[in-house]
Amino acid sequence: MRFSLLTLNLHTWQEADQLEKLDRVAQFVVEENITCLCLQECAQSREAEELDEALRADNAGHLIRERLERYGLKYSMTWECSHYGFERYEEGSAVLSQLPFLGSCSQYVSETEDREIVQSRKVVMARLAVGPNTVIDVYSVHLSPPGAGFETQVDSLVGFVASTPDLLEQMKPPRPKRRGPPRKRAAPQPSPIATRLVCLAGDFNETPEGGIGALGGHGYLEASAGARETQPGTGTTRDGRWIDYVFVKPALRPQSTSIVFHGGDRPPVSDHYGLVVEFEV
Repeated sequence: MRFSLLTLNLHTWQEADQLEKLDRVAQFVVEENITCLCLQECAQSREAEELDEALRADNAGHLIRERLERYGLKYSMTWECSHYGFERYEEGSAVLSQLPFLGSCSQYVSETEDREIVQSRKVVMARLAVGPNTVIDVYSVHLSPPGAGFETQVDSLVGFVASTPDLLEQMKPPRPKRRGPPRKRAAPQPSPIATRLVCLAGDFNETPEGGIGALGGHGYLEASAGARETQPGTGTTRDGRWIDYVFVKPALRPQSTSIVFHGGDRPPVSDHYGLVVEFEV
């Protein structure tokens, strides 16, 4: 099965021609048939119309999903706010997927959970079925810079990944009690998960020469490393830094990787470029 992922920091509604740039993101997703999106600085106005208890009408991820629906593609989405940005926005991260969610959850990886503090960082994840008894847990990650919380947040992120199976199990609704005599034939049970793959994607706010290597010590492979070899000197931001990544474990291997929205026929849509990684699972 082909599984492709785009990770992109959307820059919290700070771009000129923002709606036109969201159009271009959606068009790219359709043209490339991207399976899953991880979005950071995916923001909504604090005063915008509420769609549900968390989501507002101008949420950037929601607007991208609406555009995808116009092309006939349906994506599941989960989004959570980390903190307030630029005074008027609720800034957070999202996962969108063509594959249905088997579950989703989120957790702060920062020491503070105060939304008034910009270094409050919450990671969002979604569990996707990619084969018989095989799932991918996809995490949309936006960490603080080094010296502002990155070091402890990496450890908290690893802990969140380890605790996710228990968190998802706890979130399952209790089975309804059935009255009357027992059924002659037991209801079918969901298949057990034999293989759990993990994908961490997003803006880690650290360069390859810095502390990002700590994830390698926890068994993660940088799936996005190939883009630095095939597109050297590009970076993942307008100022030339490489701070966006896709990390995977255990047996998930990239088939191709590239930087997108950095110029040419794919001009920038943010102050970050996008990363696309394709897998065979």
